[in-house]
Amino acid sequence: MIEKIALGKLNKFYQESTLLNQSFIKDEKKTIRQYLDGVEKGLTVTKFKRVQIGG
Repeated sequence: MIEKIALGKLNKFYQESTLLNQSFIKDEKKTIRQYLDGVEKGLTVTKFKRVQIGG
């Protein structure tokens, strides 16, 4: 049971913390990876910038 809890927390961490596994902002049913594959098969992210407004 503890193993399942740890696995769930680890999966949630990866989903929230890695770009390709995050929800696509315009369609939250898709991940960034699924969106990129929908645009063109094999399309990848080579750079991105994180912008934070405020403190």
